[in-house]
Amino acid sequence: MSLLEAIENSRKLVLELLAVLPVRGPEAGGVIAGFTKEADIPMQPHWPHPFFLMAGDNRHYPMGKTYLRYGFRGVAERAEKNALAPDKTPEARANLLAARDEYNALAGFAARHADAVDDPALKADYLQLASGAPLTFRQAVQAFYLLWRVRSVGCTGSIGRLDQHLYPFYRADMEAGRLTEDEALSILCELWEKLNAVASGDTLVTLMLGGSGPDGADETNDLSCLMLRASLAVRKTEPHVSVRLHEKTRADFRALVSQVHLLGHGQAAVYYDANILPVLIAHGVPAEYACRYCTNGCTEVVLDGAGKIEFDPMDAVKTVELTLNRGAEPALPGDTVGYYWTRNVPPVEQKSTCDPGFDSGDWTASKEALRAAFDRQLVHQFRYHIDRLMRRRSDMRAFGLAHALLNASFDTLLESGGDAVRGDLPCDVWMLFAGSLPTAADALTALNRAVFEEKRYTSQEIMNALAANFEGCEEMRARLRGLPKFGNDNDEADAEAARLCALFCDTLEACSRENGVLIWPALIGYLFVQEALFTGATPDGRRWKDPIGEHFSPTPGCAVNGPTALMLSAAKAPLKRAFGVAPVHISLPRSAASDREKSLETLAQLVDAGEKLGFNMLDISIYDAEEMREAQKDPENHADLIVRVWGYSARFIDLSDEMQEHVIARILA
Repeated sequence: MSLLEAIENSRKLVLELLAVLPVRGPEAGGVIAGFTKEADIPMQPHWPHPFFLMAGDNRHYPMGKTYLRYGFRGVAERAEKNALAPDKTPEARANLLAARDEYNALAGFAARHADAVDDPALKADYLQLASGAPLTFRQAVQAFYLLWRVRSVGCTGSIGRLDQHLYPFYRADMEAGRLTEDEALSILCELWEKLNAVASGDTLVTLMLGGSGPDGADETNDLSCLMLRASLAVRKTEPHVSVRLHEKTRADFRALVSQVHLLGHGQAAVYYDANILPVLIAHGVPAEYACRYCTNGCTEVVLDGAGKIEFDPMDAVKTVELTLNRGAEPALPGDTVGYYWTRNVPPVEQKSTCDPGFDSGDWTASKEALRAAFDRQLVHQFRYHIDRLMRRRSDMRAFGLAHALLNASFDTLLESGGDAVRGDLPCDVWMLFAGSLPTAADALTALNRAVFEEKRYTSQEIMNALAANFEGCEEMRARLRGLPKFGNDNDEADAEAARLCALFCDTLEACSRENGVLIWPALIGYLFVQEALFTGATPDGRRWKDPIGEHFSPTPGCAVNGPTALMLSAAKAPLKRAFGVAPVHISLPRSAASDREKSLETLAQLVDAGEKLGFNMLDISIYDAEEMREAQKDPENHADLIVRVWGYSARFIDLSDEMQEHVIARILA
C-alpha cells in the first residue's frame, strides 16, 4: 500500500468513526457534552479491530492547540488553503485535505451535540463550536474534551500543559465578568469526573501545571492553582497531575502542591525547571520548545506542541543475571505468566526485553573482572536497544502515519502537511529507558563484598544458591540482604548506582554521535513486576519474584534510614544527565503525616531539597499499610484507596497481587 493510499484509508476510517460516535449531553447541571465509554460506540463489521482507529496516534504525547485558536471549521479552512500551496508534495496535500474533511466532520459532531441539548446556553456553546473558534473558557473546555475524546478512541492520550492552553480564555472571561472562580472550578471538576469515567489507572492522561517561560518568568497562573484544587476536590486517579517548580513559582501554587501530596495518591509529581531546562537547551533543544516540556503518558519528558516521543526499555537487573551466567538464561523456579499491572486484564507470559546469548566473559577472578564483565554486558544491552530504536526510526520515517485529526492540531503540521509519527514536528524525541539500576547496583555490591572482599562465599557457592532460589541457603540470603543497599546514604552501594548511571549516559552520548540522532537517557523502569517474574534470584538476596526497584529508586524494603537518606543516596548520581527524566519515588507511611501543618511543612522541605540535590523529578506518596492489607481482604469497601504505580496512580483494588505487594513493600519504615 502506498502512503497516499494509507492516508486515504485513514481519512475514510476517521470519517466513519465520527459519523457513528454517540452524542451524549452533560450530566444534570453539567456543561461538558460527549461520550465517555467506548462501549457506547456502534462498531462497524468491516473494521479490523474495534479500537484500532487511532492506533497510529501513539498517544504518548499531547495534541496541539490549533482547534482552540481557529476552531474546528477554522482548522479545516486553513488545511484546505495550505493544501493548495504550490510547494506541497502529494503526501502533504493529501494529509491536509484529509484534515479538512476530518475537522469539518468534527464540527458536524459538535453540531449534533447542539441538537441534543435543551438548555439555550449549552445549545449556543455547541453551535459556536460547530461554526467557529471557542470564545469563552467554557467553550474552550468543551472543545478540548470533544477533540481529546475522539483522539483517544481505543486508548487515552496525554493532556500536556492545559493550564497554559486554556488560560487566555479564563483570563478574558474573568476580566469581562462572565465567569467566577467558583464557576471555573466547577467546570474543571466536571472535566476531571469525565476523564475518570473514561478510564482509570495506566491511562496516559497526564497533565503538567506551572513552569517558567523562555525569559525565566513564572508561567504559573490562576488556572494552574484551580486545577490543583480540582484534584483536591475530586480525589480520583485522573488526570495524573505533575507540576513544574522554579525559583519564581508563586507561593500559593507551592502550598497547593503540598496539599495534593498530603492526599497520598502520588499525584503532583514535581519537576524542577532549574535542573531540566538548561540540560535540554545544552543538548540542542531550542529554549522556546524546552520551556514547553511536560510529561508523556507516565513520567518521561516530552515537548508540548513541539514533539512526539518514542522509547525502548531495557532490564538492568536481568543484565546482572546474564552476566553471571555468561549470556545464558537460567531455569526459573516457575512459569512467567503474570499481569502487566492490573487484575482486570488477563495475565500473559512475560518476557525480558534483553538480548540473551552475549557472553561478556569470566567474572569470577576479582571484583575488577566482575565490573568489567557486567559493564560489557550492560553496554551490549544498551546498544542492542539503541539499534532497535534506530531501526524503528527508519521504518517510521518511511511508513509512519498519524491521523490527520492529530496532525492538524499542531501549528507546524497544519502549515506543512507533515506527519507527527514520521518525525515532522520540530523536536522528534527518541529515548532509552534504563530502569532499576539501583537494584543491579545492590547485587554487584553484595557480590563484591561477599565474594571478593570478605571472601565469605565462593562464586560457585553464590551461583548454586541463586540456582536454588536460596532454598536451603537462608543464612547466606540473610547475610546478603544485610549488606549495603542503595537508599540508605551508604557510599558503597550508592557509588555503584551512580557509576551505572554515568555509564548509561556515556554510552548514549557515544551512540548519539555515531547515529547522528540524539538519544535521550531516562532512568525509568516501569516493568519492575515483570522483571521480578522473568529474572531469577540475585546476589543482593532477592529471590525470584521478590520486588525490584522502579526508576532510580531503592529496591522495596531495602531503604530503612528514612527519606533524607534515600534522597542523599540518589543525589550522588549525575541525575541531571538523564534528561529524559530520572524519577525518585518516596513512599512515606501515613503515621508520618498525622499532624497536618507539620506534614505540609515537611513535604515542602522535601520538595525544596530535591531541587537543591540536583533531582529533575521527585514523586511523593503517603500510604497506610494496614489500610492496604484491609483492602486486600475487603476490596469492596476500599474502592477509593488510590496509590502510585509508576508514572500514574490507580485504585489499589485494581492492582494485581504482585503490584499490591510491591506498593506495600516500598513504604519507608
